[in-house]
This record gives sequence, structure tokens and C-alpha cells, in this order.
Amino acid sequence: MIFPKRILNAQKYLAIEVLPAPLIDSAECHAVAGDSLILSGFLMSSLFPIWIRGTSGRNEGMINYKKAYNTFPFPNVSKKEEEEILSRVTAVLRARGTVTGKKLSDIYCSGSIPDHIEMAHEDLDEVILKTFNLPADATNEQILEKLFSEYLRHYSK
Repeated sequence: MIFPKRILNAQKYLAIEVLPAPLIDSAECHAVAGDSLILSGFLMSSLFPIWIRGTSGRNEGMINYKKAYNTFPFPNVSKKEEEEILSRVTAVLRARGTVTGKKLSDIYCSGSIPDHIEMAHEDLDEVILKTFNLPADATNEQILEKLFSEYLRHYSK
């Protein structure tokens, strides 16, 4: 799975792609070994960019792999939550598959994600927020507060 090394101010979601290892060019992206669509769900959600911005203190710029991905407080999820996440990730991938002739960076960095893709991401966000016991209408501040709380709980031991 790959995610970009850069985030733009207007980006709500990152252009996460699941690719076989031989197809990954790490010049412009970070690569994460493994093929977990559950993991992809957390990275495809709006919570991951919120975490990136919260840990970097900037709205735009380079994504620090060690501070962003390696410190994100991935929660333990139940089998039911796994199934829901998998279903929603699949819906995001299907929605993206309907857009032809554009790179993922064109879709996600343009400032206007097609409505059907945005809706699929919002459905995914709803499930991801639930895994953190957050309401669907949680603000960025509430999300970041919860993520930092979970980070401290998991990593301060």
C-alpha cells in the first residue's frame, strides 16, 4: 500500500493505493508492506490527514512517515467492525474505479473530489469514527483530542 509524501491544505483524504510491491515507486510516496484493506481503511479515512496535520503542526507539506504512520493509534477492532471497514473500503475503491483517465493525485489534490467518491469516504469515516467511539459529526478538534488520548494510552506504557 502506498500513500503520498505530501499533503495539500485542501485535502480531506489522501490518495492511498493498494499495489503489489513490484509496482511501487517510492520516489513520491511512502510504502507500507502488507495487503490489509482494514489498515487501508484507517489511512483512507479523514482521520489520518487530521493526525498528520496535528502531529506536524502544519496544514500543508511533507508527510513524515515516522511521525504520521508509525505513531497513528490504530485501535483494536472487532470482527464486526473489520467487516464494516472492509465493506466501506471496497466501496471507496469501486467509486474511484468509475473515474477513468485521471491519476489518483488528480482526483484527491484538485480540491474537488467527485461526489460519489466523497460519499464513499464519508461512509468509511462513519465506521472509522465508531471504532474510536466518536460520533459521526465529530469535529477535527474532537478527533485529534481522541487520537492523542489513544496515542498516549497505547504508547506511554
